[in-house]
Amino acid sequence: MAPEIKPGATSAEVVQVLDEFDERGLADSLIVQSFDFEAAKTIAERGYTSLYLMGATLPKESPQEIAEAGIEWVGPSAKMPTNTMRTLDKAGFHVAPYTLDTAKDGHRLPGWIDGFFTDDAWSR
Repeated sequence: MAPEIKPGATSAEVVQVLDEFDERGLADSLIVQSFDFEAAKTIAERGYTSLYLMGATLPKESPQEIAEAGIEWVGPSAKMPTNTMRTLDKAGFHVAPYTLDTAKDGHRLPGWIDGFFTDDAWSR
């Protein structure tokens, strides 16, 4: 599962959500995502796989800063140019763009993409 901590969540709320995950023993079952860098950093610090969501351009944080925060996955908009996504891939991140209309649209992504998000996972 890939739950998202929405932007605007306070640091206390981020901790509360992660505490709930801990209580349920979900650390090995989740990739926790957020558009908020500080939340994504906290997620990684707590031992969860963290996915930092971003728009169609690179965020203000450099790939080095993102990696140093312990973040392993990035989720750019599917509208991000392929060569920019490739920069993230070459920096060592798992890349999972969002949001494709249907799962069958995944065939349009480059082969080095590690996953993707879709609004309709059941289309054939």
